[in-house]
Amino acid sequence: MYVCFEQAKGNTIAWPADKVILQTHQQSEEQDNLSLHLNSYTNSRNKCKLFDWTGDDEIVAEGRWHSSDPKAMVNDIPLGPNAMIVYVDIPKNPEAFLWRPAPNMTRIEDAVGSAIAWPANKVELEKIRESQDVGNASSPSSVSTRSNKKCKLLDVDGSREIVAEGRWSSSDPNQVVHFIPLGPNAMRVWVDIAKVPSASLWRQSSELQTIEDALGTTVAWPADKVIMS
Repeated sequence: MYVCFEQAKGNTIAWPADKVILQTHQQSEEQDNLSLHLNSYTNSRNKCKLFDWTGDDEIVAEGRWHSSDPKAMVNDIPLGPNAMIVYVDIPKNPEAFLWRPAPNMTRIEDAVGSAIAWPANKVELEKIRESQDVGNASSPSSVSTRSNKKCKLLDVDGSREIVAEGRWSSSDPNQVVHFIPLGPNAMRVWVDIAKVPSASLWRQSSELQTIEDALGTTVAWPADKVIMS
């Protein structure tokens, strides 16, 4: 006899038929694919912590990073920019509200075992990966033999104006740039010379918003807006 869901996990139980929602074939297939993909990210480098999206520094959950592709679907809605899909494993504040509520999911406790969208600047990847990334970034030559290959950054607004000059660092989608995975169709580059200091960065943070702010550090930039020298 089970008295709570924790005890019944992994076992079959009886449940009122009118309280069971069956997934459509497409929903089931998408969830199965997502689960298979997430299960491949069980190593420590994909673990993360979710901070309260309302602005507090409170950690509301722990989980695993899945994707930062703006076109990726989560709960039938495209992820969009500056966001990440994460798999919630451990609720730290079960009552905290989700950033994007979904049917039957409004709080962190509802999302345990499910994938949700969360603001990218409120996701902190596990320290081991962060430290590795910072360690690599601290020495351009250690990133790749191509890190000295110079490049020019075009304005992300489509004007084709050169806003900065720098050096290519990486095109690995799993590479982390300021705590956010690079993702597809992007490059990590070092900013050496600001041609338009006030030009906006493609991915801004509380500390980095313009090209001038990014001098001497790495930033993510759309691959089609990088001209290799």
